[in-house]
Amino acid sequence: MRFILLSLLLIPTIIGVIYSIYEFSNISQDFISYDDF
Repeated sequence: MRFILLSLLLIPTIIGVIYSIYEFSNISQDFISYDDF
């Protein structure tokens, strides 16, 4: 039971970290594309 509660707490945290990294990579790609112009 404790493992289920722990996974329920960890899954949103992991998704948030992956989403923030994904957003950061998109922002850096946008800067690179602007530099090309």
